[in-house]
Amino acid sequence: MKASSAVGRVFDSNFSKKGFEEIERGTKYMAKNKNNFTRLSTTIFTALILTQCAVENTEQLKVTNSFLYKPFSGAMMTAGYMNISNVSDESIVINGLDCSPLIVEMHDVTTNSDGVMKMGKLSNLLLSPNETINFEPGGKHIMAWGLTDNRSEDVSCKLLLQDKMPVDFNFSIKSRG
Repeated sequence: MKASSAVGRVFDSNFSKKGFEEIERGTKYMAKNKNNFTRLSTTIFTALILTQCAVENTEQLKVTNSFLYKPFSGAMMTAGYMNISNVSDESIVINGLDCSPLIVEMHDVTTNSDGVMKMGKLSNLLLSPNETINFEPGGKHIMAWGLTDNRSEDVSCKLLLQDKMPVDFNFSIKSRG
């Protein structure tokens, strides 16, 4: 059956019924893809936020002058030093370091009232806002095991923070003397 429109066009009533079915399918398709688009947008947005958090943490702490001494011949361990600055407006807790495959620990040297010095492992370290802590001989320092077979000029590490993403940094390897 053919009919004439007000503007003089002729159309088939069967075609218009098919057209409506196509429009209905297209609408359903768009609705389905809208959900996929929403999921994709949410995923991208979440990834951007997580990336920003990681970047933000590296800007909260600055590690400078970080180095490990090459171990003495036949020694299993060595010492290292660095400066850590909290450049943020909030306190940050360092729970340790990861320099895999090396084993590393934060240590401190204390002196009792009799003048006897004692070295001990630090379980964590609190940095107040805008504070710098210097790891240096006779005070806070790093103890490292497993550097004897290392042939590179530096070691990649992470500061492990409480409730924050780790902060990457490198220890350079220095000869003593």
